[in-house]
Amino acid sequence: MGREPVVGILVDYLSHYGRNIILGVGRYLRTQERWALRGEPRRVVPPIGNLKNWRGDGVIAQIWDDERCERMMELKARGIHVVDVGGVIPGLTLPQVTPDDRAIGELAADYFISRGFRRLGFSGPAGHAAADLRLAGFQQRAAKAGAAVSVFEPKRLHRYAGGLEADIGELGKWVKTLAKPVGILGWHDGRARQIAEASYQIGVRIPEEVAIVGVDDDEINCELGNPPLSSVAVAIEQVGYQAAAMLADLMAGRARPQRLLVPPIGVVTRRSSDSLAIEDPDIVEAMRIIRDHANKPLTVKELLHAMPISRRYMERQFKLLVGHSPRQEIERVHLERAKRLLSETNWPLPRVANESGYMSYEHFTHVFRRREGSSPGAYRRRFSEPRRR
Repeated sequence: MGREPVVGILVDYLSHYGRNIILGVGRYLRTQERWALRGEPRRVVPPIGNLKNWRGDGVIAQIWDDERCERMMELKARGIHVVDVGGVIPGLTLPQVTPDDRAIGELAADYFISRGFRRLGFSGPAGHAAADLRLAGFQQRAAKAGAAVSVFEPKRLHRYAGGLEADIGELGKWVKTLAKPVGILGWHDGRARQIAEASYQIGVRIPEEVAIVGVDDDEINCELGNPPLSSVAVAIEQVGYQAAAMLADLMAGRARPQRLLVPPIGVVTRRSSDSLAIEDPDIVEAMRIIRDHANKPLTVKELLHAMPISRRYMERQFKLLVGHSPRQEIERVHLERAKRLLSETNWPLPRVANESGYMSYEHFTHVFRRREGSSPGAYRRRFSEPRRR
């Protein structure tokens, strides 16, 4: 029996992100490998001791500043494999597994746009790779829909950490200047919660005037928010799992891509964004009916039976206020539910189709391939444990 690889875990165990990275690594080790792990639940003290003298085989690291980056590059120069799961420092040359931050921004923008918002805001630190990519995706998708984005970067104490604690007064002044209604993306849940607090202090109503979404779906931050915060759910455990798989391949001399992006799951709607920036009450009611039928079949004809308006009027107002047709909105809502069920359950695919409002499994797979560019099964495998070759 060969020697077990000695692996260091350098993540912030006390954070939602770090804990879920560890859970993902543990999930990999239960089925694939045996490692001798080194690490402590501390952030300010190097968890694997004196890195200059450490004699391990590999490290999974959350690299969040220049000092830690230098230490990891020194380990690499000594032949110790390092995989970064932080995605913080731009241009990092180490192997990385991170959330797909650009896709996170795109998803959040689509979410706001589908609810009628054409004025958007973003708050995050410039120079932080993850925040920059989330902003880029957010702006690109907003521009495509003709939406304006106001960007605000509060003062911060640390170059990369981005000020997990921003100045509430600064945020409040910024929110006050924004034309309402506005949808704001905080680059993570902590920032989103601060935006909500700042809005409350200046008397801005949430979500009627300001709808707020964060990132990571950290239940503590989200549920402690007032009101509870909506958030982009990220498959953080899968980041940890894939990082462990990448490190195992590197230590075994197997070729691997140097960068792997894990797609976001979807937006979890809570009170902070549960509103529609649409002034036409008939279209608001139509959107409500469509959302209530996310798990049931619905046609435009059936929708019109419940509405005191003509098809021509509905089609025109949807195009004007939502950006697409009622049929496309029905399809979008069903598809989003299907994607969430694929990523969060192990239900058979025909059941996913049925619980997502599709009349048949064949229609479901046809629509899914057309919209997502892959089969439902392939999409699910992006969130499941991959098989070793």
